[in-house]
Amino acid sequence: MDLFGLLDELKLKISNPTVNACITHGKKAENLILNEATQIAGTEAEIQAREKEFHEIFSEKLGHCLKEKAHLALKGDARPVYRKARPVPYNSLEVVERELSRLEQMNVIHKVEHLEWAAPILIVKKADGSARLCIDYSTGLNDTLLDCQYSLPIP
Repeated sequence: MDLFGLLDELKLKISNPTVNACITHGKKAENLILNEATQIAGTEAEIQAREKEFHEIFSEKLGHCLKEKAHLALKGDARPVYRKARPVPYNSLEVVERELSRLEQMNVIHKVEHLEWAAPILIVKKADGSARLCIDYSTGLNDTLLDCQYSLPIP
């Protein structure tokens, strides 16, 4: 593939050494571009092979952690904190309902009859128009938790 046109023919027709040097340099640049494209294609093929080999890791599905269970340490005098839901703007209702349904289908959340703990959600609109639901734990839950002290390793 000749990215700069018919370079060899141009070289024959032009007697100016500077122009010929530029044309020759262009040919070298073309070869560099082709080499880069070949390396990128090889890299992409390698990436695809790794994605296929470790398909569980690269899956779009949400995984479940079955090896560990989360544990929240509550302060001794902690009492359940229940905060009512914040009103959702009318123009966001459909998006929120769709996201809640999606999360329920993925077994991330499930409906309950009674609960002692509740925190309101915040809706953050993503660039693609979908919603990100964020739980506002600053309304009470955070205050009832014991702080975890983790010392940082010294290099």
